[in-house]
Amino acid sequence: MKHHGKKHVSVVSVLLCAFLLFYTCTLLIMYFWGFFTSLKTTDQFMQDMIWLPPGAPWNWAWGNYGRALELFSTTFLNNGRLVTVTFTDMLGNSLIYSFVGPLISVTVTWLMAYITATYPGRASKFIYSVNMVVMLVPIVGSLPSALQIYTRLRLYDTWGYVIVSSIGFVGANYLIFYAYFRTIAGELREAAMIDGAGNFTVMTRIIFPLTLNMYGILFLTAFIGRWNDYMTMVIWLPSKPNLAYGMYRFSTNTATGGSWPPVQIAGCMILMIPILIIFLIFKDKVIGRVTIGALK
Repeated sequence: MKHHGKKHVSVVSVLLCAFLLFYTCTLLIMYFWGFFTSLKTTDQFMQDMIWLPPGAPWNWAWGNYGRALELFSTTFLNNGRLVTVTFTDMLGNSLIYSFVGPLISVTVTWLMAYITATYPGRASKFIYSVNMVVMLVPIVGSLPSALQIYTRLRLYDTWGYVIVSSIGFVGANYLIFYAYFRTIAGELREAAMIDGAGNFTVMTRIIFPLTLNMYGILFLTAFIGRWNDYMTMVIWLPSKPNLAYGMYRFSTNTATGGSWPPVQIAGCMILMIPILIIFLIFKDKVIGRVTIGALK
Protein backbone atom coordinates (compact mmCIF):
# COMPACT_ATOMS: atom_id res chain seq x y z
CA MET A 1 0.00 0.00 0.00
CA LYS A 2 2.85 2.32 0.84
CA HIS A 3 4.66 1.41 -2.37
CA HIS A 4 1.47 2.08 -4.36
CA GLY A 5 1.23 5.58 -2.83
CA LYS A 6 4.77 6.45 -3.90
CA LYS A 7 4.05 5.19 -7.41
CA HIS A 8 0.89 7.30 -7.57
CA VAL A 9 2.75 10.46 -6.54
CA SER A 10 5.45 9.73 -9.15
CA VAL A 11 2.87 9.38 -11.92
CA VAL A 12 1.18 12.62 -10.90
CA SER A 13 4.52 14.42 -10.88
CA VAL A 14 5.38 13.13 -14.36
CA LEU A 15 2.01 14.17 -15.74
CA LEU A 16 2.30 17.60 -14.15
CA CYS A 17 5.80 18.13 -15.56
CA ALA A 18 4.62 16.99 -18.98
CA PHE A 19 1.73 19.43 -18.89
CA LEU A 20 3.96 22.31 -17.81
CA LEU A 21 6.49 21.44 -20.51
CA PHE A 22 3.75 21.37 -23.16
CA TYR A 23 2.33 24.69 -21.93
CA THR A 24 5.80 26.29 -21.96
CA CYS A 25 6.42 25.07 -25.51
CA THR A 26 3.14 26.55 -26.73
CA LEU A 27 4.17 29.95 -25.34
CA LEU A 28 7.68 29.81 -26.76
CA ILE A 29 6.46 28.70 -30.18
CA MET A 30 4.36 31.89 -30.47
CA TYR A 31 7.37 34.08 -29.60
CA PHE A 32 9.61 32.31 -32.11
CA TRP A 33 6.89 32.46 -34.75
CA GLY A 34 6.47 36.20 -34.20
CA PHE A 35 10.22 36.83 -34.40
CA PHE A 36 10.73 34.87 -37.64
CA THR A 37 7.54 36.27 -39.17
CA SER A 38 8.82 39.79 -38.55
CA LEU A 39 11.80 38.95 -40.80
CA LYS A 40 9.72 38.03 -43.83
CA THR A 41 8.74 40.17 -46.76
CA THR A 42 5.07 40.65 -47.53
CA ASP A 43 5.21 38.19 -50.43
CA GLN A 44 6.99 35.59 -48.32
CA PHE A 45 4.38 35.97 -45.59
CA MET A 46 1.51 35.55 -48.04
CA GLN A 47 3.10 32.43 -49.51
CA ASP A 48 4.06 30.80 -46.20
CA MET A 49 2.91 32.04 -42.79
CA ILE A 50 4.35 29.18 -40.74
CA TRP A 51 7.94 28.29 -41.56
CA LEU A 52 11.21 30.23 -41.38
CA PRO A 53 12.02 32.97 -43.89
CA PRO A 54 13.73 31.54 -46.98
CA GLY A 55 17.41 32.12 -47.59
CA ALA A 56 20.31 32.85 -45.28
CA PRO A 57 19.70 34.90 -42.07
CA TRP A 58 21.60 37.92 -43.45
CA ASN A 59 19.18 37.96 -46.39
CA TRP A 60 16.07 38.11 -44.21
CA ALA A 61 13.96 41.28 -44.09
CA TRP A 62 15.75 42.94 -41.16
CA GLY A 63 14.63 46.24 -42.62
CA ASN A 64 11.15 45.61 -41.23
CA TYR A 65 12.41 46.82 -37.84
CA GLY A 66 13.72 50.05 -39.30
CA ARG A 67 10.45 50.49 -41.19
CA ALA A 68 8.48 49.90 -37.99
CA LEU A 69 10.52 52.52 -36.13
CA GLU A 70 9.89 55.04 -38.92
CA LEU A 71 6.14 54.47 -38.86
CA PHE A 72 5.88 54.13 -35.08
CA SER A 73 4.42 57.60 -34.52
CA THR A 74 1.02 59.10 -33.88
CA THR A 75 -0.67 62.48 -34.11
CA PHE A 76 -3.28 64.25 -32.00
CA LEU A 77 -4.96 67.63 -31.82
CA ASN A 78 -3.74 70.00 -29.11
CA ASN A 79 -5.56 73.37 -28.97
CA GLY A 80 -6.45 73.09 -32.63
CA ARG A 81 -2.86 72.25 -33.63
CA LEU A 82 -1.81 68.89 -35.02
CA VAL A 83 1.05 67.46 -32.94
CA THR A 84 3.18 64.48 -33.97
CA VAL A 85 4.59 62.20 -31.27
CA THR A 86 7.63 60.16 -32.31
CA PHE A 87 8.88 56.79 -31.10
CA THR A 88 11.32 58.46 -28.68
CA ASP A 89 8.54 60.57 -27.13
CA MET A 90 6.32 57.53 -26.67
CA LEU A 91 9.20 55.60 -25.12
CA GLY A 92 9.67 58.35 -22.53
CA ASN A 93 5.94 58.38 -21.77
CA SER A 94 5.96 54.60 -21.36
CA LEU A 95 8.87 54.72 -18.91
CA ILE A 96 7.24 57.44 -16.80
CA TYR A 97 3.81 55.82 -16.77
CA SER A 98 5.10 52.29 -16.18
CA PHE A 99 7.53 53.27 -13.39
CA VAL A 100 5.80 56.01 -11.39
CA GLY A 101 2.39 54.34 -11.17
CA PRO A 102 3.55 50.93 -9.90
CA LEU A 103 6.06 52.53 -7.52
CA ILE A 104 3.32 54.52 -5.81
CA SER A 105 0.71 51.77 -5.95
CA VAL A 106 2.89 48.94 -4.60
CA THR A 107 4.43 51.17 -1.92
CA VAL A 108 1.05 52.37 -0.64
CA THR A 109 -0.29 48.81 -0.69
CA TRP A 110 2.77 47.55 1.20
CA LEU A 111 2.38 50.27 3.82
CA MET A 112 -1.34 49.68 4.38
CA ALA A 113 -0.87 45.91 4.60
CA TYR A 114 1.95 46.34 7.11
CA ILE A 115 -0.06 48.68 9.33
CA THR A 116 -3.23 46.58 9.33
CA ALA A 117 -1.37 43.30 9.88
CA THR A 118 1.05 44.58 12.54
CA TYR A 119 -1.36 46.71 14.55
CA PRO A 120 -4.66 44.80 14.79
CA GLY A 121 -7.69 46.71 15.92
CA ARG A 122 -11.08 47.93 14.79
CA ALA A 123 -9.63 50.30 12.21
CA SER A 124 -7.41 47.57 10.75
CA LYS A 125 -10.32 45.13 10.60
CA PHE A 126 -12.47 47.79 8.92
CA ILE A 127 -9.80 48.49 6.27
CA TYR A 128 -9.39 44.76 5.61
CA SER A 129 -13.19 44.35 5.27
CA VAL A 130 -13.42 47.31 2.88
CA ASN A 131 -10.75 45.75 0.70
CA MET A 132 -12.64 42.45 0.55
CA VAL A 133 -15.98 44.10 -0.20
CA VAL A 134 -14.57 46.29 -2.98
CA MET A 135 -12.85 43.27 -4.53
CA LEU A 136 -15.99 41.13 -4.45
CA VAL A 137 -18.60 43.75 -5.39
CA PRO A 138 -18.11 45.06 -8.94
CA ILE A 139 -18.31 48.83 -9.35
CA VAL A 140 -19.46 49.69 -12.87
CA GLY A 141 -20.58 52.86 -14.60
CA SER A 142 -18.21 55.17 -12.70
CA LEU A 143 -16.16 56.32 -15.69
CA PRO A 144 -18.26 59.44 -16.60
CA SER A 145 -18.27 60.72 -13.03
CA ALA A 146 -14.56 59.98 -12.63
CA LEU A 147 -13.83 61.95 -15.80
CA GLN A 148 -15.73 64.94 -14.42
CA ILE A 149 -13.94 64.78 -11.06
CA TYR A 150 -10.44 64.59 -12.54
CA THR A 151 -11.26 67.31 -15.06
CA ARG A 152 -12.48 69.70 -12.34
CA LEU A 153 -9.39 68.91 -10.28
CA ARG A 154 -7.28 69.82 -13.35
CA LEU A 155 -5.69 66.39 -13.32
CA TYR A 156 -7.12 65.14 -16.60
CA ASP A 157 -4.45 64.60 -19.27
CA THR A 158 -1.63 65.34 -16.80
CA TRP A 159 0.90 63.20 -14.99
CA GLY A 160 -0.89 64.21 -11.81
CA TYR A 161 -3.64 61.80 -12.80
CA VAL A 162 -1.13 58.93 -12.75
CA ILE A 163 0.04 59.91 -9.26
CA VAL A 164 -3.41 60.39 -7.73
CA SER A 165 -5.02 57.36 -9.38
CA SER A 166 -2.16 55.14 -8.18
CA ILE A 167 -2.72 56.01 -4.51
CA GLY A 168 -4.80 52.99 -3.63
CA PHE A 169 -4.36 49.65 -1.89
CA VAL A 170 -7.46 47.69 -2.83
CA GLY A 171 -6.67 44.48 -4.66
CA ALA A 172 -4.92 41.14 -4.55
CA ASN A 173 -1.53 42.72 -3.79
CA TYR A 174 -2.87 43.92 -0.45
CA LEU A 175 -3.92 40.38 0.49
CA ILE A 176 -0.52 39.00 -0.54
CA PHE A 177 1.37 41.50 1.61
CA TYR A 178 -1.11 41.14 4.48
CA ALA A 179 -0.83 37.35 4.56
CA TYR A 180 2.96 37.53 4.54
CA PHE A 181 3.16 40.11 7.32
CA ARG A 182 1.00 37.86 9.51
CA THR A 183 3.59 35.08 9.15
CA ILE A 184 6.60 37.17 10.22
CA ALA A 185 7.70 36.21 13.70
CA GLY A 186 6.89 38.85 16.31
CA GLU A 187 10.23 38.12 17.94
CA LEU A 188 11.94 40.08 15.17
CA ARG A 189 10.15 43.30 16.10
CA GLU A 190 10.53 42.66 19.82
CA ALA A 191 14.28 41.99 19.52
CA ALA A 192 14.80 45.14 17.48
CA MET A 193 12.82 47.28 19.95
CA ILE A 194 14.84 45.86 22.87
CA ASP A 195 17.95 47.09 21.07
CA GLY A 196 16.40 50.58 20.90
CA ALA A 197 14.80 50.59 17.44
CA GLY A 198 11.56 52.51 16.99
CA ASN A 199 8.54 51.51 14.94
CA PHE A 200 9.75 53.36 11.83
CA THR A 201 13.21 51.78 12.08
CA VAL A 202 11.70 48.32 12.47
CA MET A 203 9.49 48.89 9.45
CA THR A 204 12.19 50.22 7.12
CA ARG A 205 15.30 48.35 8.27
CA ILE A 206 13.92 45.03 9.53
CA ILE A 207 10.62 44.26 7.80
CA PHE A 208 11.06 45.92 4.42
CA PRO A 209 14.27 44.02 3.51
CA LEU A 210 12.42 40.77 4.23
CA THR A 211 9.71 41.70 1.74
CA LEU A 212 12.02 43.22 -0.88
CA ASN A 213 11.83 40.19 -3.18
CA MET A 214 8.05 40.11 -2.98
CA TYR A 215 7.92 43.88 -3.48
CA GLY A 216 10.09 43.54 -6.57
CA ILE A 217 7.94 40.78 -8.05
CA LEU A 218 4.72 42.75 -7.61
CA PHE A 219 6.39 45.90 -8.93
CA LEU A 220 7.59 44.11 -12.07
CA THR A 221 4.15 42.60 -12.58
CA ALA A 222 2.54 46.04 -12.35
CA PHE A 223 5.27 47.51 -14.56
CA ILE A 224 4.58 44.98 -17.31
CA GLY A 225 0.83 45.55 -17.02
CA ARG A 226 1.23 49.30 -17.44
CA TRP A 227 3.78 48.92 -20.20
CA ASN A 228 1.16 47.05 -22.25
CA ASP A 229 -1.68 49.39 -21.25
CA TYR A 230 -3.00 51.67 -23.99
CA MET A 231 -6.59 52.26 -22.89
CA THR A 232 -5.48 54.65 -20.15
CA MET A 233 -3.83 56.81 -22.80
CA VAL A 234 -6.94 56.70 -24.96
CA ILE A 235 -9.24 57.83 -22.13
CA TRP A 236 -7.13 59.71 -19.58
CA LEU A 237 -3.88 60.83 -21.21
CA PRO A 238 -4.60 61.51 -24.89
CA SER A 239 -1.70 63.99 -25.27
CA LYS A 240 0.82 61.57 -23.72
CA PRO A 241 0.65 58.42 -25.84
CA ASN A 242 2.92 55.56 -24.84
CA LEU A 243 4.39 52.77 -26.95
CA ALA A 244 1.40 50.49 -26.35
CA TYR A 245 -0.93 53.20 -27.67
CA GLY A 246 1.42 53.80 -30.59
CA MET A 247 1.36 50.09 -31.35
CA TYR A 248 -2.43 50.14 -31.21
CA ARG A 249 -2.58 53.01 -33.70
CA PHE A 250 0.16 51.46 -35.79
CA SER A 251 -1.65 48.13 -36.07
CA THR A 252 -5.01 49.69 -37.01
CA ASN A 253 -3.78 52.38 -39.41
CA THR A 254 -4.16 51.17 -43.00
CA ALA A 255 -2.98 54.45 -44.53
CA THR A 256 0.72 53.69 -43.98
CA GLY A 257 3.15 51.19 -45.40
CA GLY A 258 3.17 49.40 -42.07
CA SER A 259 -0.23 47.81 -42.56
CA TRP A 260 1.32 44.47 -43.52
CA PRO A 261 1.69 41.81 -40.78
CA PRO A 262 5.52 41.40 -40.91
CA VAL A 263 6.08 45.09 -40.19
CA GLN A 264 3.36 45.17 -37.53
CA ILE A 265 4.83 42.10 -35.81
CA ALA A 266 8.26 43.76 -35.94
CA GLY A 267 6.70 46.64 -34.00
CA CYS A 268 5.39 44.14 -31.43
CA MET A 269 8.86 42.66 -31.08
CA ILE A 270 10.31 46.15 -30.47
CA LEU A 271 7.68 46.74 -27.79
CA MET A 272 8.60 43.45 -26.11
CA ILE A 273 12.40 44.01 -26.00
CA PRO A 274 12.50 46.30 -22.90
CA ILE A 275 10.32 43.89 -20.88
CA LEU A 276 12.53 40.97 -21.89
CA ILE A 277 15.68 42.85 -20.87
CA ILE A 278 14.20 43.82 -17.49
CA PHE A 279 13.17 40.23 -16.81
CA LEU A 280 16.60 38.85 -17.69
CA ILE A 281 18.31 41.39 -15.43
CA PHE A 282 16.12 40.96 -12.35
CA LYS A 283 14.93 37.35 -12.55
CA ASP A 284 17.61 36.11 -10.16
CA LYS A 285 17.09 38.98 -7.73
CA VAL A 286 13.34 38.64 -7.24
CA ILE A 287 13.04 34.85 -7.26
CA GLY A 288 14.37 33.03 -4.24
CA ARG A 289 13.88 32.53 -0.56
CA VAL A 290 12.48 35.59 1.14
CA THR A 291 13.25 35.01 4.79
CA ILE A 292 16.61 33.29 4.52
CA GLY A 293 18.74 34.26 7.46
CA ALA A 294 16.04 36.49 8.98
CA LEU A 295 15.84 34.83 12.36
CA LYS A 296 19.63 34.93 12.67
